[in-house]
Amino acid sequence: MSANQATAAAQRIFLLLHRSFTQFLLHDAWPTFDVQGDAMLELAREQRRDADRLGEALVRAVGSVYVGQYPIQYGDLHFLNASRILVDWLAAERELVSRLEKEAAALAGSTDLLAQAARETVENEKGRLARLEAIAADLHVAV
Repeated sequence: MSANQATAAAQRIFLLLHRSFTQFLLHDAWPTFDVQGDAMLELAREQRRDADRLGEALVRAVGSVYVGQYPIQYGDLHFLNASRILVDWLAAERELVSRLEKEAAALAGSTDLLAQAARETVENEKGRLARLEAIAADLHVAV
């Protein structure tokens, strides 16, 4: 894989995280965290820290990073209870992990620091998905 291809894959991973459903909830949707609020907010904050770290690595590697926009389908999910949107959140998180895994597969064999940071970010996201699924199970939400 060329350095340009690895950078492009890392950029896509960054963009997927930076404009994820989770980040939309944290920064734009203003949900009411009526259940498991501390745990849910921590998941979102951790994801943001990973996106920021990967973004910083991209800036160091190529000088800039594209931040994108939130998908339009998130637009009708403002000011809802977290318990109401948990099923949507889980679906979005599963889709995110699937897309991240595909991008990480494109980085196979690349050993530069940017690729390593991107792969670490993907692994962290898998852990966050597992924790969100555990929250849903604790709340007896059908997933």
